Amino acid sequence: MSEAVRLLIWDMDETFWKGTLAEEGIIAGSDSSEIVVSLTERGIMNSICSKNDFESVKTQLEAMGVWDHFVFPSIDWSSKGKRVAEIIQKMQLRPEAVMFIDDNATNREEVRQACPGIQVEDEHFIAQILESDLFKGKDDKERTRLKQYKLQEQKYADREGNGDAALDDYEFLRKSNIQVEIIYDLTDHKERVAELLNRTNQLNFTKKRLSENKAEALYDVERMVEHTGTFNHMAVVRVRDNYGDYGIVGFFHVVQNATDNFLVHFCFSCRTLGMHIETWVYRYLGKPYLEVQGEVANDPTTDTAPVDWVQLTSFDSDGEAVLLEQADYPIFMGGGCDVDSIRHYVKDCSSDITVFTNTVRHGFLIRRDHSSMVRISVEGCEQEKTTLRQCGYQAEDFFPSLKPLEDAAWGLVVFSFWADAGFQIYRLPDSEHTATYCPPQVAYGNFQEFYEDDFLRMGGPRSELRHYRFAKANLRPLGVIDEERHKENLRAILRKVPAHCDVVLFTLPSKVPDLYPDSGILERHNTVAFWQYEVSEEFPNVRCVNFDQFIQSPEDAHTYDHFGRVVYLRAGQYLKDLYQKKLRELHEAPVSEQDEGPSSVKEKDVSPDDLAVQ
Repeated sequence: MSEAVRLLIWDMDETFWKGTLAEEGIIAGSDSSEIVVSLTERGIMNSICSKNDFESVKTQLEAMGVWDHFVFPSIDWSSKGKRVAEIIQKMQLRPEAVMFIDDNATNREEVRQACPGIQVEDEHFIAQILESDLFKGKDDKERTRLKQYKLQEQKYADREGNGDAALDDYEFLRKSNIQVEIIYDLTDHKERVAELLNRTNQLNFTKKRLSENKAEALYDVERMVEHTGTFNHMAVVRVRDNYGDYGIVGFFHVVQNATDNFLVHFCFSCRTLGMHIETWVYRYLGKPYLEVQGEVANDPTTDTAPVDWVQLTSFDSDGEAVLLEQADYPIFMGGGCDVDSIRHYVKDCSSDITVFTNTVRHGFLIRRDHSSMVRISVEGCEQEKTTLRQCGYQAEDFFPSLKPLEDAAWGLVVFSFWADAGFQIYRLPDSEHTATYCPPQVAYGNFQEFYEDDFLRMGGPRSELRHYRFAKANLRPLGVIDEERHKENLRAILRKVPAHCDVVLFTLPSKVPDLYPDSGILERHNTVAFWQYEVSEEFPNVRCVNFDQFIQSPEDAHTYDHFGRVVYLRAGQYLKDLYQKKLRELHEAPVSEQDEGPSSVKEKDVSPDDLAVQ
């Protein structure tokens, strides 16, 4: 079955019009002109490959009012096979999506040989074009697609006419001022996402299609965008350069956390083929795992292009590009799944970001986000670290030192001690310090209530038995953390943060579905949040931010502490705004003030009344 046509290449004499322009003259009927206009408004492009005088054809088509509807016209006296192939290459299309119409059988066969897969018809097919299923296209009365190809046409004209032909491709791209915007708010772009997933081929690397039914496809996109949960990040990609705005040309859906990093969807329009945008985005995402499906025009996993010609930007309300440059003020982030998801949305802010989140090892939950664990790390408790290593912890499970913040003019520290709400703690031997310990399937329970047979039955590996035995013999259960110990931990941690740096404490939300009303989970959330608020009052550089402010509907929350993608996007935007606001203050401050270190402004996002336990 033939593929839908995206480009129709016309012969002129005895095809587009009756007669021969260079000889007896022509009869310029209106049918072909009307077809060209109709195809343009369906998003289907028109080009020309004619043996003729260029200026004569141009003058005639201008008189007919359709010259500007054609892109990459090729009008000279040379053979047509090579010229048709060049048109297809310039427009970055596959021959299967192109039709060539010519009354001359020799020309048709020559084009078939030069462009394997191309659709070829004679002049009698013209009457069928507008009714053919091959030319359904899609509504484009704004002629957006034509404008995009006119931009591409101008690029070629500039290189050939302004002395740039001698430049290699990379140098030309560097001169083109290519700007990329990553847009995570997909509210207004769902239809475009559906189009990209279903219509792209050459730069669709995952080729996971939606329903051909437009309503069903849009519904699937809405479900994906609005209800996909933790660790799922999606965005569309917009591109502009000196030649104009290419619009939304790409979409990605990546899953990223402490253990996973892979692409679910990764697709781009051929509008930007040759600009290596897909390679730049792939590297921007940290080179996640990508299993390329089928034939592609460029594989970003193996592309060696430097792609140093792309600028990450955003666009203001007036449509002006704002260059996004990473500052060097450090960001430290420590927490659980929330921080693991938020990290994706703040990475553009700083070139110095340290993220410390939970992981799973041999079935054990390594709850690095508990205040007891962070305190051991920042206080440098070597005896306690040694004990925990004998329980199976590893060096990377201890929070990085905060000392680099001392030499920075300013820094942002983000903590979410959500594990303190439910996980058991255990006193370490010969120490007042405590820690979490979560073997397979124990979760919020007390592991001391389980024996070796239970450990193995619940999936614990035999290789970890020696660590489990040591923990059984040395860790004393204390239940969930109490107020006194939690506040002691917070104070110890916050004292290690230099006073000229800002700290955000994300507190647990309460506006979430109470799935187990008898468990007291929401009451515990409020209690721990209230403790954190009280401690934050003792530190001018610390603010509590209740996660409730990022939850705008019941559907946003999936569990007590896991949410839809948009919630983490909002939280990430909050941190970006906070960081950028501080940057503006630093840039506006006199040099003498910066030498002394910027003062932190106390701002609270909650009050004791907001957190009071009912």
